[in-house]
Amino acid sequence: MEVWEVMRSIVKAKMESDGIKQKFIAKKCGYGAKAFSMLINGHTVITDEDIEKFCFGACVCPNELFVRIKD
Repeated sequence: MEVWEVMRSIVKAKMESDGIKQKFIAKKCGYGAKAFSMLINGHTVITDEDIEKFCFGACVCPNELFVRIKD
């Protein structure tokens, strides 16, 4: 699984469980809605900084991302 696929699945799960919109998660992560969408849909290269911002904003431990990538 690619990093962006894991990030997208986490976002979808949070949207369903918490009843929030993707735009809200994007803002918490420090992105505009379009830039965030491009990131989690694999249209932009994900950097270490992106992973750090995503984990902080989505309240996810970086280990959770990398464990899911291995699966």
